[in-house]
Amino acid sequence: MEYYIVLLVFYAITLIFLRLVFAEIEGRQARKMSNVRYFLRYHSKFVYRNQFSIIFVAFLCYMIVSVEKAFSTMWFLQLLGFIAVGVISDALSQIVYYYYINFRFKKDIVESEELKNEIEQAVLNQGEELMQQTIPSYEPHRIIEDYLNEENHLAVISVDGGNFTSQFEKLPPITSNKSKRNLRRKRCQSNNFYFTRENAF
Repeated sequence: MEYYIVLLVFYAITLIFLRLVFAEIEGRQARKMSNVRYFLRYHSKFVYRNQFSIIFVAFLCYMIVSVEKAFSTMWFLQLLGFIAVGVISDALSQIVYYYYINFRFKKDIVESEELKNEIEQAVLNQGEELMQQTIPSYEPHRIIEDYLNEENHLAVISVDGGNFTSQFEKLPPITSNKSKRNLRRKRCQSNNFYFTRENAF
């Protein structure tokens, strides 16, 4: 029985110690990657996450270290005790993990919460002002025309009623006459397609 008690204590301590090690590793990795979402999880209250895998781990560990006759009454009782200690130790290790992260990375948690509040406040105050269209400081038509020659194929998808496309001063001769007429009319509808003779379906 003394051997069994030592195993239970060692098993519980090992689970908690490993959880602390992972807390340090994951916390440093989150800080290095500026993982705001990770730190925000520890700003809220602790929530126990039941991990059924710990039952399998406890069963496997007991199968390895047990000295009792398999499937005997004492074997089953000790197995249940081992699983119970594993589940309790897992819950304790999660609590230790949670408070260790809050203590060790408190500054990162506070900064993450402040950043979240600033973003929410900016969205609330500015609304649609955050959505701005970049005004180009160059002439896109001229740049595109520099790449056009007699052998170019021209395909256009209109999303502005054809306004952008209709402003081209010249088109490659290979472009179909039908496409040219559509462009001159300036009546292009959204998602209209224009293909050259060789590209047409």
